[in-house]
Amino acid sequence: MRNSTFVILASMLFGAASVNAQPALKVNKSIKKLLVPMTKTSDNRLVVKTFKAAPTSLWRVAQEREFGYEDGEWVAYGDYSYTYDAKGQVTVNDYKDTDSDVITRRSNTYDSNGQPTLQIDEEIDGEGNSTPLVKRVCEYDNIVTDVITKRETYNWNETASAWDQTGNNFTRTIVRNADGNVDSVIVATLYNGEFDPSERISMTYDEATKKPVTYKYENLTSDGEGGFEWELSLYLKNLVWDRTNGQITNQISDYYEGANRLKSADVCGIDPDGEEYSYGTMKVDYDDNGGFTLTMAQPDYGYAAVQTKKYTDNNGSYELTAQEFYDMNEDGKYTSDELASNAKVVETFDAQGNAVDYAYYEAVDDPRDLVLSEGSKNENTYDQATGCLAEFIQSVYDADSETYEPMMKITSLKYVDVLATGIDTAKKADTNAAGEVFNLQGVKVGTNLNNLPKGVYIQKQGDKVVKVYKK
Repeated sequence: MRNSTFVILASMLFGAASVNAQPALKVNKSIKKLLVPMTKTSDNRLVVKTFKAAPTSLWRVAQEREFGYEDGEWVAYGDYSYTYDAKGQVTVNDYKDTDSDVITRRSNTYDSNGQPTLQIDEEIDGEGNSTPLVKRVCEYDNIVTDVITKRETYNWNETASAWDQTGNNFTRTIVRNADGNVDSVIVATLYNGEFDPSERISMTYDEATKKPVTYKYENLTSDGEGGFEWELSLYLKNLVWDRTNGQITNQISDYYEGANRLKSADVCGIDPDGEEYSYGTMKVDYDDNGGFTLTMAQPDYGYAAVQTKKYTDNNGSYELTAQEFYDMNEDGKYTSDELASNAKVVETFDAQGNAVDYAYYEAVDDPRDLVLSEGSKNENTYDQATGCLAEFIQSVYDADSETYEPMMKITSLKYVDVLATGIDTAKKADTNAAGEVFNLQGVKVGTNLNNLPKGVYIQKQGDKVVKVYKK
């Protein structure tokens, strides 16, 4: 085998060392870039606040109060208030701590696709004086409309009374061929006042099918002599697609769901002499409900990684398992006795699309036995008149006591019908409006269900949004 850039992969994939002592089997590190991230809890607040609105109403929460759990009781931390546009998008979000007169405000501006183009954070004191804090400016691709092509972040320099460009800044240059398919993507990050390329994606296409057949992902790294060079991080050849629209703008691990679903490929490398070789394979099997099983193998080292995502209801609830195997007896099969690492994420949502349960399991002693490591439970109560979230209570799992402890409560104090506030009273649900269909990840996949495969979708027409299951 002509690849010298091998590392032990088990601890990288699942955040914990392999629990069984294994020989020093080596696995190419680029295979991990094919894995679906085992996302853990990242936000204690609800991300989605959906509702069931009447055709002539669009209800939103206007005010809410946040509580923390201290010494057996709920303690008020502060109040939020929201201002919306006629589409129900938050234009102004104010937060005021219970022990302070200072208001922290975020103002949002959106494009026609509902993506935020400008966010400004500021502090307003008790006398109404405003101090800028952070400004974010975003631009988006005109075809894949949720992909950021430019992000600028500024922090307010009070001494100079000016914005300093710091933090998360990048550009994403997307180049398409004559067929409108993505040929390359170059991401450049801000360095010494200039946007310098740091990573790139490139593809080639089959002339007959117009589908991608090769994929390369490269990072710009030091050449050890004061300069920089492109390092091949992932190279796939002989790509076969379950379906694709040619809009591959991100890393390949994003493309097992939605409008682009990769079916199989050879994992390849390039030796110092420029000669290409294959050292692994990947294969994805899809079920009828949007789930998949991803199998990656490196036969020369008796290694396989398997990820399975299974949707468990029509609300988007799912189970995601990730396992690694080493073929210790070299019989070409992988059994539970050869399981080296194991992890699982279980997440459930209610009919409104809000999270109910999150659980992350990992192996501690035996990779065949999973133990709950992190988790949260949400109690979502809805206002019957408006369909808005009335109360949200979150409890977080404590691994030491093996119990769920109350942590946060959000109580809605006021609701507003944004179509009755004078913002745009003429904008009602239009039954003649062009329809849009999205997958559960929010990617638009068509204007109707006619040509789509079986599965769960979000269908939008005018201001009416429903979740449907196509049989």
